[in-house]
Amino acid sequence: MKTTIGVDGMTCRHCEMAVENAIKKLQGIEKVHANYKEKKVEIEYNNQNLKLEDFYETIEQTGYIPIKN
Repeated sequence: MKTTIGVDGMTCRHCEMAVENAIKKLQGIEKVHANYKEKKVEIEYNNQNLKLEDFYETIEQTGYIPIKN
């Protein structure tokens, strides 16, 4: 599965890496790419148990603001 989530508060490559590394710790993540210029993170995962709320919570715990649709 794939999803894209907007992320507010990322201002540099370090921010991207922080978000990517936090999401990679979730079970079933295949690929993560954060982009601070576009204010988003793209996630590919294979765990059917993961929900958008899991990603939102992880982003918030990292210190950034997920943009919920």
